[in-house]
Amino acid sequence: MFGIGGLTGLPLGLASADIHLHDTYYVIGHFHYVVAPGTLFALFAGIYYWFPKVSGKQLNEFLGKLHFWGSLVFMNGIFLPMFIVGMAGVSRRLYDGGTSYLHAQNVLVLNKTMSAFGVGLGGHSTHLHREFLLDPVRPAGR
Repeated sequence: MFGIGGLTGLPLGLASADIHLHDTYYVIGHFHYVVAPGTLFALFAGIYYWFPKVSGKQLNEFLGKLHFWGSLVFMNGIFLPMFIVGMAGVSRRLYDGGTSYLHAQNVLVLNKTMSAFGVGLGGHSTHLHREFLLDPVRPAGR
């Protein structure tokens, strides 16, 4: 996902593309693809790696894999539509989310899609909380 963020930064370095994409949702999608997934996945990887070493208890591997793949899908569902909305020219600084833009009416449904994936990511993360709070943990194998 960090690679997607890096590759989407290349058009922002070209003056001809940056004129159209500047101050749109494309820039927000690029920034958040670079910052959010890299930070969150590194945090989760650290927890899954160090928790057994610190506590001596093994976490549920199936729930860990479910957490990773679900988070990957939901994060892409949040940030990927931002590129489409941005390429449609929707500015990121509109109080009404772009409803006043006639040329953006076809892509505004993606705002609801991004919100739904955001809520889904929040609900999906309860698997991690469930694992830490409710599941019995077994001794870590060495």
